[in-house]
Amino acid sequence: FYYQSYNLSRNPTAKSIAAIILIVAFALSISVVRRNNILMYFTASSLAGFEIIILLILQLTIGNMYQLTGIIIAALMTGLAAGSGMKHDLTRIKVLTFALLLYYLIIAILTNAFLSLSGIAGTILIISAVLPPSFITGNLFRRLTINDEKGNISSSVYTADLAGSALGFILISALIVPVFGIRFSLFFLSGLIFAGILFGTDRKL
Repeated sequence: FYYQSYNLSRNPTAKSIAAIILIVAFALSISVVRRNNILMYFTASSLAGFEIIILLILQLTIGNMYQLTGIIIAALMTGLAAGSGMKHDLTRIKVLTFALLLYYLIIAILTNAFLSLSGIAGTILIISAVLPPSFITGNLFRRLTINDEKGNISSSVYTADLAGSALGFILISALIVPVFGIRFSLFFLSGLIFAGILFGTDRKL
């Protein structure tokens, strides 16, 4: 992370190029993803990016992340499973998604506090940070597919889920964090959620 940031800081046009790549990447995304799947696409992309950021924070604070990487991934998958398995309630999708947006904003504001964590308590807190967004994302998947009797909607939403995750992994790890830093990246994730709400939901949701 520091090595990439150093090399990019030597290039004054790095941020401009990165911004252009981001705009093009997400403009193309919106053009190829169905409107009713955009919300799933961007929430999955944000969650994947958040996983990368948590792994980086763990490495920067604890030092050796390799033994704990599997625990973070397991915690994320646990949250997804719990969210998708939870019974449907009357909470609107937009309310749920705004909660996700707010969560990423709070973590962004608390970035310095997270980076100052250490010891077992700090490790547990960092790992636990992936549970709320993964739970909400899993529950969102259930809500978007709960009335799918023929299976067509589920496959379409799952495709958007995987495609968004892939984009999030690539852009966050290879571009956004090295160029703009961890805090901006977390704000960016909130921006993705807002884009999903703006372009991927209607008033009924």
